[in-house]
Amino acid sequence: MKPMARFHLPLASQEETAFRAAGMYLLAQYFQKKSGEGGEWSVDGLKIIYQDLHVVNMAISTRIRSALLAESSINALVILDARANMIPFVIEDYLDEIKLLFDAYKTNLI
Repeated sequence: MKPMARFHLPLASQEETAFRAAGMYLLAQYFQKKSGEGGEWSVDGLKIIYQDLHVVNMAISTRIRSALLAESSINALVILDARANMIPFVIEDYLDEIKLLFDAYKTNLI
């Protein structure tokens, strides 16, 4: 997730977030494969990362509630978590939608 934070896009749409997340994850897999650590070419691991992120977000919201911080802080985290929680369910659909954009790479017509 560090690359996502490094290249953060405030107010990104769900589609932009899915594109960036898939790109970040598959680039990480490329670097793992290049260094001999394996690497997978599916988004199954990305789905797990976002499921784990949901657990972290819930723990943070519990801590915010216990600190009695403003309700707006909790609401912001709930909205962020709701968007992140959608990624495992929609990532494959988003990738199918943009697949045609990458047809140029098949014929080296960049």
